Amino acid sequence: MQLNTFFTATLLGLTTALPTSRTTGSSKGFRLRVNVTDTTRDLTPSVQNLYLSSLRTGAGTAISTLTASTPTPSYLNGTAYHTTVVQDIPNVYPLSLAVAGPSDYDIFYPAEHPVGAAVNGGTELFLRPGEPILFPLDEGGVYAACERDVVLGGQKTSVLAARYVYGDESVPADCAPVEFVVECAVLPDLPEGSSWNHDFAFEVPCVRA
Repeated sequence: MQLNTFFTATLLGLTTALPTSRTTGSSKGFRLRVNVTDTTRDLTPSVQNLYLSSLRTGAGTAISTLTASTPTPSYLNGTAYHTTVVQDIPNVYPLSLAVAGPSDYDIFYPAEHPVGAAVNGGTELFLRPGEPILFPLDEGGVYAACERDVVLGGQKTSVLAARYVYGDESVPADCAPVEFVVECAVLPDLPEGSSWNHDFAFEVPCVRA
């Protein structure tokens, strides 16, 4: 799958967006929380304040979903403000967030670009120093929350999936335009003997839950 620079997030209070200048903390660990950017297009039930999570679809691969459950914290893995978002599955492997490129589409929804995660397949992204915002592709774009069917265990299942919409595209009519807020969280230590580490995880600006 073609991978491109990924991930936009802006500040969010529990119910409304906050000014980007209002940084309340920093942390190596964080969660990404949904803020609906056009409330007239919110879904029913609302997707506001849900978390970005992942749902395993195969060995070392997952799709990104939105859930009310609190996910395992993620972290930025890199040596500068250009890196990947990683979520550990302890004693198994780390999964890196990724978004399909502008010419890479969902097999079941050929006009949509899926967001997912993979082992060693993360998309590069960048962060402006001092701001709790992870920025999208240079050509612009937004994220969308969409109720979509996926195949899990050989059966069709409906999930609330995350999509990426490039700058020359429109958010599907049945989806909500969203952004993802960097919410502070404690990054747990890895179990002893893990084959990877947090040596290159670094502090990022975030909003305290």
